Amino acid sequence: MSRFFAKDKIKIDGKLFVGLVFVLAGISIAWMGYFQAKLLWSRLAPFFPLSLPADVSERILASLSFIARDLISAISSLCAILIGIMWFFSGLGDVLRSGQLPQQSPDFADPGLVSETLRTGFPQYWRQSSWSARIMGRVWKSSRSISPISYELTGRMLKSCLKILLLALIIAFVFQAVSAIPGLLRRYLQISVTYLVPAARPLYALIGLTLLANLVLIVTFFPFRKKEFSRSGEALSVKGRVNPPMFFALLEEGCKLLNASNGLSRPSIRFTAETLGSTKGTLIENLPENWGLVARPGGFLCLPLSFFPLVLGFSRLVHFQRPAFEMPYMEFLKVHAFDYVFEVLFAIGLIMVGLYFAEWARVLFGIRRYRSDLVFCYAVENSESGTLTDPQPEPVDWKLANGADSEFANWAKNPESNAFRVEVFWAEVLSESAGPDSPRYVVGMQEQEGLNRSMWRILTIPFVITVEAEDRQILAGGST
Repeated sequence: MSRFFAKDKIKIDGKLFVGLVFVLAGISIAWMGYFQAKLLWSRLAPFFPLSLPADVSERILASLSFIARDLISAISSLCAILIGIMWFFSGLGDVLRSGQLPQQSPDFADPGLVSETLRTGFPQYWRQSSWSARIMGRVWKSSRSISPISYELTGRMLKSCLKILLLALIIAFVFQAVSAIPGLLRRYLQISVTYLVPAARPLYALIGLTLLANLVLIVTFFPFRKKEFSRSGEALSVKGRVNPPMFFALLEEGCKLLNASNGLSRPSIRFTAETLGSTKGTLIENLPENWGLVARPGGFLCLPLSFFPLVLGFSRLVHFQRPAFEMPYMEFLKVHAFDYVFEVLFAIGLIMVGLYFAEWARVLFGIRRYRSDLVFCYAVENSESGTLTDPQPEPVDWKLANGADSEFANWAKNPESNAFRVEVFWAEVLSESAGPDSPRYVVGMQEQEGLNRSMWRILTIPFVITVEAEDRQILAGGST
């Protein structure tokens, strides 16, 4: 039977793509480090065993630029080999585990809002979201169907942007302070110190590009197409020696037929609500089917944004290129020392940017999607209407029912005939979770013909049951 969300279904784990990035980056970096280390060794091998000339100290001081360049390149090459091998095996592990989808699905974040969404046929999460989401929901109605996960990711991304801006301010302060130190020493301590500080524009450009990429990612969090929210429903008038909790129990047992053969069922959730009078409800869900990753565009965008900075950052360190020639050591310290430090910091910044977007790729590809059949039934006592009521203009606040139901206990003492109305709503539901340990949110629901036929059969079960006690002693209170 075809399902309406089939086109979004990708039965693999998103760790596959992130793992491939680290496999390729690890191979590239380790290979690069190996060849550079081999080149450095071939260049230095003729000097072994070392024979130190008499003027070794003067030569070392005059060759500080060569020593610093080759030392940075050698250390970076060894680090590239080790880190590249580590990334290769960790990425390979993610690739091999990518087909192992988690079997259990997390619980709903707010079952009461899920019930109200199914009852009204309209998304309700926006009412409990942040103030910005509530304002957006009132101004732009299509935004009400946006997943709370998108709002959560947007908040995290905006916090990251603020941290990046703070880092830019710190960098600007440090560069200004370092540039101002010679003037301060000369003015207050009469100490003459001169050195050349490189411009920080490359770092600012890197930060600017990172912020721009973050803004593009935020745009990809929000779908431009409105999600569909529709469901089927039926109103029934119930009369007889029965109570709403008993009717719910029969319905919950019947809804187990919605599971696949030998499939497990999720426990139903009971509610109470005071805004609709003496009202009780139950939320029933069959075992959700894991539909794999959510193919968000932002996740795929993060893949090149992580791979290329990682490789380029290590490439700048391994193939360290800065002016190197014999010069007085004081000239090197004054003119080139900060340039060398800045180049190392910029390369490390590239690597950090790559790791930053790799982590975002893990987050975005870690979003799971589930499909399930959802049923919500609520009962209003002392009502004889047998038609569906219009959804309430104000949402109903459904509270979890804790402990035994007092009205059911009173009815059990004196089981008299009762009359109440039940309204049942059902739909095929799509839900999303930010990870195996994160709660699920309903992001779409739709009527499904096969589910409608099944529910019509299930709704007849409570009305065809007839129970009689063969031993009449139980009706006589156990007397002999």
